[in-house]
Order: sequence, then structure tokens, then C-alpha cells
Amino acid sequence: MGARSFLESLDALAALSTALDDRQLLAPSRCFGWARLDVLHHLHLGLQEMLGGFVCATTAEPTVNFATYWTAFADEQTDADPIPGMLFIRRGAGAYSRPGSLVRHLSATLPAVRAAAASSDPTARVHFQGYLLGVEDFLTTWAVEVAIHHLDVTNGDAALPSPPPAALADARRTLAALLGADLPAHWSDETAALKGTGRLPLDEADRAALGDLATRFPLLG
Repeated sequence: MGARSFLESLDALAALSTALDDRQLLAPSRCFGWARLDVLHHLHLGLQEMLGGFVCATTAEPTVNFATYWTAFADEQTDADPIPGMLFIRRGAGAYSRPGSLVRHLSATLPAVRAAAASSDPTARVHFQGYLLGVEDFLTTWAVEVAIHHLDVTNGDAALPSPPPAALADARRTLAALLGADLPAHWSDETAALKGTGRLPLDEADRAALGDLATRFPLLG
């Protein structure tokens, strides 16, 4: 968990983003209202914000961990209208002269984020988005964020690079912690990430395996 899965997720994101040409970048993603380019822009903004977290170290006790960060963040967003945020990302992505220009901008940011993560003290705590997290939990949340959006960008295209197994395992572990129970054993980690976040619907076998817990899905947006 943590640093290793995050670093691997960054490397996989770099391979994915540079594998897409301009037309592929404008194709739909799994995220409603966003093309692949928009998802990459959303990730780029988040990774730039993440750099700020690395320099905001603290000795204070964490307020959230790798799982409770997501519930705290979701609670703040409960009454928020998602449309303005969706359009903000689309406008930002559309400001580039060509889709490939955004990828080059992202490619310039990834090494800085990678270096900050690789050199981080695993016992440290950081400020991020109003929360305090241990570095390993901080990196785990971002391994999950990158891996899930990686799946959004590939949108089921098996010819494109996949997220790393370690990051998908962290996604499964996070979703299980949010559910408070194990996810169905017949799900692969990728399926768990897609069904746990509502990217794929639950089928009858899933609902039978989950029982009353099925009403809790999606666990993460």
C-alpha cells in the first residue's frame, strides 16, 4: 500500500496518457460528461494540489485515514451541484490548443510528484484539503484516485495500459473498509473498483452475494 502503489499508478498513468493520440483523447470516458482529456485534466489539477500537501508537513495527529478521507470528503459534497465543477474541468481542458498539449503539461508534472512521493517520510503527516493524513494514507488515497480514473480513461479498451495491480488492490481494500465488509470474492480487483464506484452496475449475482449491503452502493463516486 501507499508509496509503492502510488508510484506504480503514476508510471501507468504516464504510459496511458502518452499512448493516446488527439482523437483518442477526445473520445468519451467512463465519467459522465467528460472526455478522456477532461479526466486527465482533472487528475493533473489534483496532482498539482497534491504537491502542496507534501510541503505542508505537521506533527499533529491525523484526522482521517485512507478510507475515512473519502467519507469526510463526500459528506462535504452532499448538497453540492456537480454540474459547475464538471463544466469547470471541461473548460480548462478545452483551453489547450490541442489535446496533446495537455498531455505534455501533465507529463511535466508527473516527475515532480513522483520525486516528492519517493522521498517522503512514511512516518510524516500532511495537510490536504482541510484534513490531516499520514503520508502512507495520503499516498494510498491518491493511488486509488489515479487507478480509478485510469479505468475511466481506458473505458474498457483492452488495448490500452491497465492500472497496476497494487493500486487496484488498494482500491479494493479502501472500498471494503468503506463497506465494513469484504467485497464479493468472485470480483477481480478491477471489477471491484468499477462496481464499488458505480462505473458498472450490480447484477443479480452481486446483489445475492451482498444481501442488504447492496443498498450501500456505490461506495465511492
